[in-house]
Amino acid sequence: MYIIENSSVEDIDVNLSNYINIYLEYGLLAFPNLNIEEVNQLKIMQFFGKKLNWHFFSSVDSEDHSVSFAKIEKQFESDQVFIRWHLEHIERRNPQVCASWKMNTFTCDPVAGSTGFIDARIIYQRLPNEWKIFLDNVFVIDPENKDFERKCVQKHRNDKRNILKLSPYLYQNIIVKVGDNKPSTSEFNLFREINEWFSYQVLCVEKDKIWWNWSKGDLLLVDLSTMIHCVKGGFLQGERIFSRYWGYEKEEDFIMYTDIKFNERFGLKNG
Repeated sequence: MYIIENSSVEDIDVNLSNYINIYLEYGLLAFPNLNIEEVNQLKIMQFFGKKLNWHFFSSVDSEDHSVSFAKIEKQFESDQVFIRWHLEHIERRNPQVCASWKMNTFTCDPVAGSTGFIDARIIYQRLPNEWKIFLDNVFVIDPENKDFERKCVQKHRNDKRNILKLSPYLYQNIIVKVGDNKPSTSEFNLFREINEWFSYQVLCVEKDKIWWNWSKGDLLLVDLSTMIHCVKGGFLQGERIFSRYWGYEKEEDFIMYTDIKFNERFGLKNG
C-alpha cells in the first residue's frame, strides 16, 4: 500500500504519471481524508483509466454489506474476518479490474471493519521454480462456474507480472487440465500440495498482509486483478457505508454480470 497524504483531485491530475507507476507497483493507493464528492471519485478513476485502459465504469453503488449480513447472520468481532479473503470474481472470464472505495459513513469503533490486502503477485514470486513451471500449465475451474477454465497463472494486463489466480479456499480450485491433458495422479497430488500451501500463505501468514483502518472521507484505489482482500467485523449494518465504482476492461464485461437472472442466482447486485 502507498499512502498519499493531503491530496486533492487537482494533485492527482497533476501527478498522475507518478501515481500510476505507484499503483502498478503496489496495487493499492490510499488517500486518507480526501473527502470528495462521488462525481470526483469517478473522475479520479477516469484519470487512471485513460492510461491503464479501463474502458468502462459502473454506476456508483452504496455498499453497506447488506448481502453479507443477510447471508452470514452472526456477529463478528473486530479481530475476526467477516467477509472472507478473496480475489475478486476469479470464477468469471472478465471480472472487474479495479475499484475505488470512499468511506461516507463510519460510526463504529475505529479498529472495526478493517480491510485486509495481500498481493497475489508477491505470493507467486515465493513459489519454488518447479512449482512455477507446473502452475504455468495448469487450468482450474470454480464450482460456481464450471464452464470457464482459467489458467492458474495469468499476467497482469498492464505491468505483465505474473499473478497467482487461486482462491485461498481449497474446494474452489478444481484442477481440470495440465497443458492439453487431464491431470495425472502425481499432478493432482502436486496441485493439492500447492493449493494447501497457498491457502496457508493467505489465511495464516501475517507478513504479507496490509490492513487499512478506515476513517470517514478515506479513498482507496484497488487493483482487483491482483489484490486478495477481506473485511474484518466489529460493526453493525449501517455503521460503515462506502461509495464504490467498479472499473472494467470493456462495457460488455459489466453488462454480462448485471443480468437480472445472473444476479438473482448468486445474490449479487450491480456487477
